[in-house]
Amino acid sequence: MSIPHSSPATGPSKAKAAALHEAVAAELRAAHAVANVPVASWIEDVPITRDSIYRVLRGQRPVSVVELVLLCRAIEEDPLELIARAVNRATAEGQGPA
Repeated sequence: MSIPHSSPATGPSKAKAAALHEAVAAELRAAHAVANVPVASWIEDVPITRDSIYRVLRGQRPVSVVELVLLCRAIEEDPLELIARAVNRATAEGQGPA
């Protein structure tokens, strides 16, 4: 008897995940703008490359939990509050977790 393998997220689940990733990126951009910290300074404070930070901010790649916590700490932002705002944003746009 073989155990079925999980298939990758498709359809609505994949759309919800993409919407949440974009919402996290949007909230990071907003928090970054409010903090008024140049990306160059951010790079000095976190072990993440400049390219990776820009890709996260543009929503071109998801941010890991560790990266999110480090980025938030560097701009004195609460990561849990940022995630809550991102979930609210994604839900309001009709694509987020429900």
